[in-house]
This record gives sequence, C-alpha cells and structure tokens, in this order.
Amino acid sequence: MPTPVVMPKQGNSVESCIIVSWKKAVGETVEAGDIVCEVETDKALIEVESPAAGTLLAHFFAEGDEVPVMTNIAAVGQPGEAVDNLNPNAAAAPEPAAQPTPVADAAPPVEPETAAPVAAPPPANGDRLKISPRAKALAGRKQVAPENLSGSGPGGRIIERDVQAAIEARPAMTPLARTMLGSGEFAAPPRGSGVRGRITKDDLTPAATAAATAAAPPTPGDDIEIIPVKGVRKVIAERMLESLQTTAQLTLNSFADARALQAYRKQLKASDPALGLQAITLNDLILLAVSRTLPQFPDLNALFTGTEIHRYRRVHLGMAVDTPRGLMVPTLRAADTLSLKQLAAEAKRLAAACQSGKIAPD
Repeated sequence: MPTPVVMPKQGNSVESCIIVSWKKAVGETVEAGDIVCEVETDKALIEVESPAAGTLLAHFFAEGDEVPVMTNIAAVGQPGEAVDNLNPNAAAAPEPAAQPTPVADAAPPVEPETAAPVAAPPPANGDRLKISPRAKALAGRKQVAPENLSGSGPGGRIIERDVQAAIEARPAMTPLARTMLGSGEFAAPPRGSGVRGRITKDDLTPAATAAATAAAPPTPGDDIEIIPVKGVRKVIAERMLESLQTTAQLTLNSFADARALQAYRKQLKASDPALGLQAITLNDLILLAVSRTLPQFPDLNALFTGTEIHRYRRVHLGMAVDTPRGLMVPTLRAADTLSLKQLAAEAKRLAAACQSGKIAPD
C-alpha cells in the first residue's frame, strides 16, 4: 500500500507552506529519509523527507503551490499501485443514478413546472463556520466578518491567510469611517481624500446613492505586471505595515564621535588570532553597546500590547539582514549575556542562515 508524504507542521503558527522545488521526480527511486522537496514557511525553508523506501508514484501539487499543513503532497510505494485515495485533489466519483423500479399503480411523476422548490435545510451550528483559532482571533482584532469569507483550508476551513487576504483587500480608512461603513448605511469609494488615499467619514456616501451610481471596476491592462506576494515576502510586508500602524512615529537624529570605536576595532584586528577577535565588525560593537545599554533603561526594553506593558528582563535583540527574499530580522536571544566574541559569532550565523534561506522558524 502506498505511503503518503505529508506537508509537515512547523509549529502552531504555521498553517500552510509553499512548495519551492521538487527534489525527486515521479518514477524515481527513493530511500527513507531522502529529501523529496523543499517547502517555504512564512519564515524559513524546510526540507521534506520521504517516510518510506520505494518509488515516488505521484506529486499531488506543483512547485509554487501553497498547501495547508498535514496535507498529502506526494505518495511513495511500488510501481503500479493506485494513489487516488491519497490525492487530496481527487474529486469523489459521482455515484451512478439509481434506475427506477417499475411499480404497479405508482403515482404519476410530478411535472417540473408544477413541482414546488424545496429549500435546503440550514446547516448545523457546528458546520456553519469552520475557522481556525488564529483566524478567529485575527478577524476579531481587525473587525472582519468571518461568515463572509471563503475558507481555503482543509474541508473549506477558514484559516489565517483567508482573513489576511480580506484585510489586504479592503481600503485604508479612519476608525470612524470603518465604524460608519460597518453599519451598512454607507458605501466607501476605492480611494479616499485622506493621507495616502485613506478614506475618512467625509468620503462616505449613503449606500442607496452609491448603488445607483456604481460603475464597473476597471480591467487591468496589458501594461500591468501582477506579482503575487506570499511566503516570507508576504510576512515581511505585513510586519513592516503592522509596525508602522501600531508604533508612535518619532524620528531622532544625533551624531557621535566614533573615532574611539574605530581605534578599538583596529586593536582587535591586530590582536592575537587565538582570541578570535580579529573579525569583529563595527556592527558587532554596536550590537554589544545596545545590548548593554537597554537594561539600564527598562522602559525602552518593553512592549505595549494594548492593555499591558511587558518589560523584558533579557535583551532579545533584532538584527536587520538584507536577503534576496527581502528584509529579515532574526533575533539574538539574551544578547545581554553574550560576550563580544559570542555576539559576533551568533550574528554571523544568523545572517548567513537568513541569506541562504535556511533560518529555522524559531
């Protein structure tokens, strides 16, 4: 019997992965533990291994497809074995229609034009809305009505990416405008008169008037190239936008005399190789300075969650890394406890892992 290759679950926060490349072709012999494909989560590139030895019988998804976790993506077995029962995309074969059995004195069939339409029974409460806990929490925070969404998860379940897609599809607007729009009495234009096209209350029109004057949406022309944003790039965009929207914007500019810092770096470059300090960079020295300064100002090493302020006893330092897939910010855990040598080594390790796409989700 064929063995399915399942999209692995990478932590509680990952609901789907993108198949980046297939490493084994259909018909190729594989051993247990061989790398079958590489998949991308919202944070990292993961290798998926074959659970059994045999022949790779089928790929159920193509490269670039986004697949929910714990879904069969391939099958391994012996040549000639059927895999339709493992394929999540295989539609169930329709059952043949039962032939009517002649019955004496049967009632005449009802003509179609006289048959009264019968309404389907309403679904049970448990079946009406299938939604994951993360999707439900996000919908609550962003004021999205999940009952209006179509689920892309297993069995039509609404998952986080469905809610996020609905958030991205709606225009930016002020809180008052969003409240007025939620009443159903007003309609919003595609772009408002506020900053960066933000819709304000003055841009809203009565729903009846908007319906009467609505025009067909323009069709994108051939001069527009549409590039889907998903995986790591999508998460980067979400995090940057969330940071801008939830953080008070304040820009400070200052200058410092770095000649002493540069002189110290020259001393490190000329130090004994056995100390392992010759490769220390100015960035490493700045990371060290920040990690030692933050504990002296605990209000800066804190996070406002909306109802609470969380002060951290350790300094978990984010470090920006430019990668081919966009800006990534790995975390130097407990940076305040690391020596300069340890801090530099960990920073180089995390930067290399980000640039190669091998950074672990945690």
